[in-house]
Amino acid sequence: MEVRVEGEGADILRQGEKNLAREAVEALFRRAGRRAEGLRLELENRVPLGRGLGSSACAIAGGLVAANLFLGSPFAPEELFQMAADMEGHPDNVAPALFGGFQAVARTEGGWIRLPLPLPQGVGIHVLIPSCRLPTAAARRVLPERVSLADAVFNLQRAAMLPLALSRGGGELLPQLLRDRLHQPYRLPLLPGWEEALEGCFLPPLLGGCLSGSGPSLLAFSPPGAEGVEAALHRVAGLLRKEGEVRVLTLAPSPRGALEAAELR
Repeated sequence: MEVRVEGEGADILRQGEKNLAREAVEALFRRAGRRAEGLRLELENRVPLGRGLGSSACAIAGGLVAANLFLGSPFAPEELFQMAADMEGHPDNVAPALFGGFQAVARTEGGWIRLPLPLPQGVGIHVLIPSCRLPTAAARRVLPERVSLADAVFNLQRAAMLPLALSRGGGELLPQLLRDRLHQPYRLPLLPGWEEALEGCFLPPLLGGCLSGSGPSLLAFSPPGAEGVEAALHRVAGLLRKEGEVRVLTLAPSPRGALEAAELR
């Protein structure tokens, strides 16, 4: 299969056997009892690589959806979700990549399950993307195998409240709900200057922030219409620029994922 890549990371993206979109296409063809021969796969990547923004999930979702359409859609959306989560190793990013919106996900004995949640309301969502990369494997190696009961309870309480707060416009609660004890304290030391930058996301007019995935990108939240948000974001970005250039983007969650987008084309 010939693979051509344009856009983000085209100069470094693996275009051979290990290309995730290619692997997803070939996996679906095998599942359908077909061989992926004589095909040309053209990829336009808009997601920065190795920045904690879900580029691998996007590649997997896109490859599966494209292959499924090419073969006449032999697999239902939920079957594609199971395949994507198995390839990624977890469903956190592939669920929204496939279905869009805000997805709660979990693993059960019978497979992966998901529950769509209301989209965040009443907050601005910003992402600060540094030029440096943090390989997911390196970010995972620093995590402890065991955590204290107190830290587990701390995060579980916030995990339960955060989706409700975001869906109900409860932005004033975010400074309390975005705190974490399970992964950020271990990953931030890998990124000099990031701890100070993250604390800057909790200073007014911003409502708080967190690592995007395993990092190194940061997510920051703001009240809609607040003054001084752009200046505050650039102050935070300035703390990250010790490692190179930083892009600051304001984004909106999409209610459409790859499945719906493909149907509309």
